[in-house]
Amino acid sequence: MSDDRNRPRFDKLNWLGRAAALGGQAVRLTARALDEGARRAANTLADAEQAFREGRDPNVEDAKILEERDREDGPDGAGRQTADRGRRTA
Repeated sequence: MSDDRNRPRFDKLNWLGRAAALGGQAVRLTARALDEGARRAANTLADAEQAFREGRDPNVEDAKILEERDREDGPDGAGRQTADRGRRTA
């Protein structure tokens, strides 16, 4: 890299210079990690969208209904219990 000649050696820096150099390296490392994470997320999203549009994914089988049963409460959710300590909803 051509800019290596313009940078002073780390062992020649005082404490402020070392702190600034380490901070800059931390910022670069964080930026690279975020960039790679965003790139992977975008690739995953694009792959999932393509598989959805094409209607095929070799890792997923067709859905099968294992068992059907009637709900005890109506479709409006009246009388359904909540997850917070079994209290009943209105």
